[in-house]
Amino acid sequence: MNLNKYLLGLMIIFSAIISSCKKACPDDPMPLKPTTYTGTFRTDGYYYHFVEDNEWDGPIYKTYIFYRNGIMHTISMSGFDQFEADFNTGWRQQSKYGWGAYFINDSAQHMVINNWRPSQCGQANTLTRCTVIDDTTFIAILSIDSRIENGKYTLNDTFHFRQHNTKPDSSNKYIWPR
Repeated sequence: MNLNKYLLGLMIIFSAIISSCKKACPDDPMPLKPTTYTGTFRTDGYYYHFVEDNEWDGPIYKTYIFYRNGIMHTISMSGFDQFEADFNTGWRQQSKYGWGAYFINDSAQHMVINNWRPSQCGQANTLTRCTVIDDTTFIAILSIDSRIENGKYTLNDTFHFRQHNTKPDSSNKYIWPR
């Protein structure tokens, strides 16, 4: 009996600590809000960039999935087969990491991507500036991290399109209310 009360007390204390940490560590605000995209940039698949060849996992790619509703998701993955197989599993809907918004100015061939990334305290956000080459290729040229002092990084990462008939739903409890 006393052990149960002790464990219950520990659970209450632990819950209070976790709850207070969330309040003390709010997520950074997202400056970019999703807006419907109606241009020619392909959204019926995903974009990938080769990062490295990992000794244990094989080739590692950074990917972006763009939706017509202005929502996007980014993640790094090893190989295409498992990544595409995971598309039908309710994949990533329960995690804030990687979700965000994008905006494309077709006439200027310019794109801005804004997404959350993990941080020690709350979610930080990253703004990435890109040049759109055509409807299947873009180059990430600059990344700005909200939690790193002088967190500007020059990039030259070319992303290529890979068509895929099914992709995860963009429904997500972490995306801004409409």
